[in-house]
Amino acid sequence: MSTHEDLHAAAEPFVCPNCDARALGRFCFHCGQKRPVDADLSLQHAGVYVVEELLNVDGRILTTIKLLFAQPWQLAFDFLAGRRARYVHPLRLFLTFSAAFFLLQASTMSTAFESALGARVTAGMRVQAKVEGVPFETVVTRNDQRLAVVYKSSFIAGTLLTGVWLWVFFRRDYPYLAQHMVVALYFSCIAMAIVAAGNLIHLAIGKGSFNPTAVGGGTAAGSAVGLTIMMLLAAMITRIYLRERKGAATQLALGGVVLLVFLSVMVLPAFAASRYLHTLVR
Repeated sequence: MSTHEDLHAAAEPFVCPNCDARALGRFCFHCGQKRPVDADLSLQHAGVYVVEELLNVDGRILTTIKLLFAQPWQLAFDFLAGRRARYVHPLRLFLTFSAAFFLLQASTMSTAFESALGARVTAGMRVQAKVEGVPFETVVTRNDQRLAVVYKSSFIAGTLLTGVWLWVFFRRDYPYLAQHMVVALYFSCIAMAIVAAGNLIHLAIGKGSFNPTAVGGGTAAGSAVGLTIMMLLAAMITRIYLRERKGAATQLALGGVVLLVFLSVMVLPAFAASRYLHTLVR
């Protein structure tokens, strides 16, 4: 349909097939659905629709992700200041990163075997398999699933603690817990991405998966991951909360909240995974 024909059709009233309301123009005033036209079923329209969706939606996603890793403090500032339509909502972003993290981050018994606890865990599961009369691999698979839930759920739960710590330390800057949760969501997205990337690099160079019972995997690469996360966290807190503040008390507050957040997001999952493994050798 030509532009002229499209404009002419838009001037005619139509009955919306979605809500049965009579409307004028290209969209139903009642439910917002677009006026149906035959051209909507053409391949040309399908191609235009795909391009528009990619530019509008993915453009916003790409902008958000770019700023998340380049200037996460600016992303938080914009959201807190009400400039939100240009970015993906932090909760939606967090859910997307969490889903990817659950798929990419290894938390398996095979990585646990690399630790000092591994031999005892293996022996315990062999006994468990013998008692239940099932193959050893069946017991490993079952505990793989449970360990993954424990580890990754603890990682995500650390986000809630992060928001609480930020509110406790900086509630004078922003009085509502939800405001600090926005910062926590962005930070957790960064932490999950760095941990998952570190694990993929570890696998790519033939070193195996990170050990979930050790912070950052218990290797030099894992230590680098932890240090990177702490540095980004310190930068975010400094830019969002401290700004022009200086002095020993400010530095003490910065160090305290960075440590608490790191314990929540990195150490808590490792501790939870380790506690679960210990239950297998009792």
